[in-house]
Amino acid sequence: RYSNMLASRPALALCLLASAYAIDVTREGIIMLPSSYAYPQEWASGATDSDDRTVLRAGPQYKSDAGAARSSAIDAVAKLAYVVGDAQLQVVDWSAAADMKIEHVVLLDYPATDVVTCGDYVIVSLNGRWTTSNGYVDIFNKWTSDSRTMTKVQRLSAGPTPSDMVVTADCSMLMTANAGEAAFESHVFVNPEGSVSLFKFHKGDLTKAPTTHTVTFETIGGDKDNARAPLALELHKAGVNWQMGPHTPIPPG
Repeated sequence: RYSNMLASRPALALCLLASAYAIDVTREGIIMLPSSYAYPQEWASGATDSDDRTVLRAGPQYKSDAGAARSSAIDAVAKLAYVVGDAQLQVVDWSAAADMKIEHVVLLDYPATDVVTCGDYVIVSLNGRWTTSNGYVDIFNKWTSDSRTMTKVQRLSAGPTPSDMVVTADCSMLMTANAGEAAFESHVFVNPEGSVSLFKFHKGDLTKAPTTHTVTFETIGGDKDNARAPLALELHKAGVNWQMGPHTPIPPG
């Protein structure tokens, strides 16, 4: 984020000459995002407003530490923020910072982990059914004041826990960092391998099926027999500090 602010070296030099030692940011507005959206519920006979059963009311539900906003992506031209959480993708209009509004909500079938935009599309990464299951990447059309909706273009399969995404400026390459978080599934400890999923889109067309490739640590660092070690050695010579544990192919020193 900061690299965008300091991209111009002459401008940075000018700031230094002007003795600009501090940058201050003033908050212009704030909006509370619901953690979920509930539907009307029939209450049991005799229930009162103080009864716990009255908590689930129709409309947005607000709860702290409920994963309402895990990640966001900004459309600076349209002045929209796409915010994802455990249950939904919310479109926030911040054209009037002091009076921001939620314009649209997309209910998600799995918890979202990250969101990015590229061209006319919004890309959301999601966990799978279980923590250790393979995750997904959903691609949507951007929300506009004319369409007032978001259509899912396609769903792609990624590795377990695709926690972060990067997309190239021309939308031709999308990458997800798959954390592969461990968990107990049916009383069995499962620890999937971390990886990176690469999706290559022909001419940056996100509506078409991409070619997919998965990069694992074995691909780079060598397997238990060091069969693929040369790539790790090449990276090491280029200045990469590679730590792979007891079977690392990098010689000490």
